[in-house]
Amino acid sequence: MTLTTQLGIAISVLALWYILRRRDTAIKRALPFPPGPPPKPLIGNVLQIPIDYQQFVFTEWAHTYGDLIYLRIINKPLLVLSSAKAAFDLMDKRSAIYSDRPHATIWEDL
Repeated sequence: MTLTTQLGIAISVLALWYILRRRDTAIKRALPFPPGPPPKPLIGNVLQIPIDYQQFVFTEWAHTYGDLIYLRIINKPLLVLSSAKAAFDLMDKRSAIYSDRPHATIWEDL
């Protein structure tokens, strides 16, 4: 191997180590997610959810993990609300936090 190849490999390894290290520390500093079944690498919880009758699996998980169940579906987060109280608390009481509305400049600047 030439010196250029060795240098390229060394820089790539250091860059990968740095990226993974930053990701791990960012995850540790963030607030913890609600409980849920452990995800598989890369695909998350895709294989644990059946195509039909998902409500039975979600009900079973609600007994195990509680009203809020956190899943990863192919690296996308999914939050399952398994009770009316949890849905009301998040969707109605905290709607200002979780609603994604565009900025209405004309109304807010008047």
